[in-house]
Amino acid sequence: MGMAEKRAAKIVALAQAQIQEPVLSAALFLQKGRSGAMMAGGLVGMAIHSATKSAEGFAPTNILAVTQSGLYAFRASNNLGIKIHEPIGYWPWGAFGASTRAGGMTKFLFLGWGNGAVSALETQTLGVQSFQGAVVDEIVGRAAATGAIPPPPV
Repeated sequence: MGMAEKRAAKIVALAQAQIQEPVLSAALFLQKGRSGAMMAGGLVGMAIHSATKSAEGFAPTNILAVTQSGLYAFRASNNLGIKIHEPIGYWPWGAFGASTRAGGMTKFLFLGWGNGAVSALETQTLGVQSFQGAVVDEIVGRAAATGAIPPPPV
């Protein structure tokens, strides 16, 4: 088992400990713009992040878990190892639309809600995080299979 597979299994296990039904996949997501802000650092980084649209209702760091019935979200941290803190929400497939766009080192996930709001998240997809792009694709595919209208990437 390679490093990416081990990391994927760890995140799934963390989510599985919180969810009664089987977790099919899971990944670590940040509010869109946060990766670039962390790379820039300091005041410049804070300005970059505050200027981007974030994902209202989501934490700065989140674990999204895919199950047969829907999508779970948890507030998480990734400082000295990944930890789940508390649930943010659960949405059955069909309750939201989803779309994606690739970035340089990340993949963006856009969740569209019934009120017209769009939550913009990102996940890193290089190296040991390479598995996370497939989680984005699975979320988008499952949302589309229900006929949910995908939001435009923002």
